[in-house]
Amino acid sequence: MKKFALVIEDDEALADIFCVFLNKMGFESIPARLPEDALSSLKEYLYDLIILDLTLPHISGVELYREILELRPDYRGKFVFTSGYEPSEEVSEIMEKDGVPFLQKPFQIATLKKIIAPFLRN
Repeated sequence: MKKFALVIEDDEALADIFCVFLNKMGFESIPARLPEDALSSLKEYLYDLIILDLTLPHISGVELYREILELRPDYRGKFVFTSGYEPSEEVSEIMEKDGVPFLQKPFQIATLKKIIAPFLRN
């Protein structure tokens, strides 16, 4: 059975890199450059993985994370946070409490593969 991944990333080139890699790993991946696109896509598909950039325009990744979990609590445990910045204390607390992996940008493909592998097994 095919697994679906949502890539919430405002950098189009980086979203494409994520999607190409995820597709090669066996996911059907869908990019969302804007938070409203992500929320709309969540109504159309059931996702096994959500890669969430924490620095989005108009809303923080943390706010979007909370909004998604409010709509779909079953998505807890299906996220990977990514950012070019170190995680804030608030983000670190969420990562610890909810078991959310963090992918620091820029990243190596090997690191992405290691973080994504458990989502293929679940």
